[in-house]
Amino acid sequence: MCDGKLLDYLTNLYWRGDSDLLAPLLQCADSRKDVIEEIGTFYGDLLDRRTAAALRGMREVSIDKQKEICSMAGEDDLSLNAPKLRRVTSRLHAAQDDVAERCLQEADRGAGHTP
Repeated sequence: MCDGKLLDYLTNLYWRGDSDLLAPLLQCADSRKDVIEEIGTFYGDLLDRRTAAALRGMREVSIDKQKEICSMAGEDDLSLNAPKLRRVTSRLHAAQDDVAERCLQEADRGAGHTP
Protein backbone atom coordinates (compact mmCIF):
# COMPACT_ATOMS: atom_id res chain seq x y z
CA MET A 1 0.00 0.00 0.00
CA CYS A 2 1.36 3.39 -0.97
CA ASP A 3 0.86 6.53 1.06
CA GLY A 4 1.86 10.15 0.40
CA LYS A 5 5.18 10.08 2.25
CA LEU A 6 6.26 6.78 0.74
CA LEU A 7 5.24 8.00 -2.70
CA ASP A 8 7.35 11.16 -2.33
CA TYR A 9 10.32 9.10 -1.25
CA LEU A 10 9.98 6.52 -4.03
CA THR A 11 9.40 9.04 -6.80
CA ASN A 12 12.41 11.06 -5.65
CA LEU A 13 14.58 7.95 -5.82
CA TYR A 14 13.11 7.01 -9.20
CA TRP A 15 13.88 10.42 -10.73
CA ARG A 16 17.40 10.18 -9.31
CA GLY A 17 17.99 7.02 -11.33
CA ASP A 18 16.63 4.01 -9.43
CA SER A 19 14.65 2.56 -12.34
CA ASP A 20 13.87 -0.62 -10.37
CA LEU A 21 11.23 1.41 -8.53
CA LEU A 22 9.07 1.84 -11.61
CA ALA A 23 7.20 -1.45 -11.12
CA PRO A 24 6.14 -0.70 -7.53
CA LEU A 25 5.20 2.85 -8.52
CA LEU A 26 2.97 1.53 -11.28
CA GLN A 27 1.38 -0.84 -8.77
CA CYS A 28 0.27 2.19 -6.72
CA ALA A 29 -2.38 2.91 -9.36
CA ASP A 30 -4.90 0.81 -7.47
CA SER A 31 -4.22 2.50 -4.15
CA ARG A 32 -6.71 4.87 -2.59
CA LYS A 33 -6.48 8.12 -4.51
CA ASP A 34 -7.59 10.16 -1.52
CA VAL A 35 -4.40 9.05 0.28
CA ILE A 36 -1.92 9.55 -2.56
CA GLU A 37 -3.32 12.31 -4.76
CA GLU A 38 0.10 13.02 -6.27
CA ILE A 39 0.40 9.66 -8.03
CA GLY A 40 -1.46 10.94 -11.11
CA THR A 41 1.03 13.79 -11.39
CA PHE A 42 3.90 11.30 -11.24
CA TYR A 43 2.26 9.26 -14.02
CA GLY A 44 1.81 12.39 -16.13
CA ASP A 45 5.46 13.31 -15.62
CA LEU A 46 6.51 9.75 -16.40
CA LEU A 47 4.57 9.73 -19.68
CA ASP A 48 6.06 13.10 -20.57
CA ARG A 49 9.68 12.60 -19.52
CA ARG A 50 10.16 8.83 -19.98
CA THR A 51 7.46 7.65 -22.36
CA ALA A 52 9.31 4.53 -23.51
CA ALA A 53 10.06 3.45 -19.93
CA ALA A 54 6.43 4.08 -18.94
CA LEU A 55 5.16 1.92 -21.80
CA ARG A 56 7.62 -0.88 -21.03
CA GLY A 57 6.57 -0.84 -17.39
CA MET A 58 2.87 -0.80 -18.23
CA ARG A 59 3.28 -3.90 -20.40
CA GLU A 60 3.99 -5.75 -17.13
CA VAL A 61 0.71 -4.79 -15.45
CA SER A 62 -2.90 -5.68 -16.23
CA ILE A 63 -4.90 -3.80 -18.84
CA ASP A 64 -7.15 -2.45 -16.08
CA LYS A 65 -4.12 -1.06 -14.26
CA GLN A 66 -2.77 0.43 -17.52
CA LYS A 67 -6.06 2.23 -17.98
CA GLU A 68 -6.05 3.49 -14.39
CA ILE A 69 -2.48 4.79 -14.68
CA CYS A 70 -3.24 6.74 -17.84
CA SER A 71 -6.60 7.96 -16.62
CA MET A 72 -5.02 9.29 -13.42
CA ALA A 73 -2.28 10.99 -15.46
CA GLY A 74 -4.90 12.68 -17.60
CA GLU A 75 -7.12 13.71 -14.73
CA ASP A 76 -4.50 14.85 -12.22
CA ASP A 77 -1.82 16.32 -14.45
CA LEU A 78 -2.39 16.46 -18.19
CA SER A 79 -5.79 18.16 -17.86
CA LEU A 80 -3.99 21.07 -16.20
CA ASN A 81 -1.09 21.34 -18.63
CA ALA A 82 -2.04 21.58 -22.32
CA PRO A 83 1.56 21.66 -23.64
CA LYS A 84 2.41 18.52 -21.66
CA LEU A 85 -0.75 16.81 -22.93
CA ARG A 86 0.26 17.63 -26.53
CA ARG A 87 3.77 16.20 -25.97
CA VAL A 88 2.42 13.02 -24.38
CA THR A 89 -0.19 12.62 -27.11
CA SER A 90 2.47 12.97 -29.80
CA ARG A 91 4.79 10.47 -28.11
CA LEU A 92 2.03 7.93 -27.56
CA HIS A 93 0.92 8.24 -31.20
CA ALA A 94 4.53 7.67 -32.30
CA ALA A 95 4.82 4.50 -30.19
CA GLN A 96 2.15 2.78 -32.31
CA ASP A 97 1.29 -0.16 -30.07
CA ASP A 98 -1.71 -1.39 -28.11
CA VAL A 99 -0.48 -0.12 -24.74
CA ALA A 100 0.23 3.36 -26.11
CA GLU A 101 -3.14 3.53 -27.87
CA ARG A 102 -5.00 2.40 -24.75
CA CYS A 103 -3.04 4.91 -22.67
CA LEU A 104 -3.79 7.72 -25.11
CA GLN A 105 -7.52 7.01 -24.96
CA GLU A 106 -7.56 6.90 -21.16
CA ALA A 107 -5.36 9.97 -20.72
CA ASP A 108 -7.60 11.95 -23.09
CA ARG A 109 -10.68 10.74 -21.24
CA GLY A 110 -9.12 11.62 -17.88
CA ALA A 111 -8.18 15.07 -19.19
CA GLY A 112 -11.80 15.57 -20.22
CA HIS A 113 -11.24 15.50 -24.00
CA THR A 114 -13.36 12.47 -24.83
CA PRO A 115 -16.57 11.09 -23.31
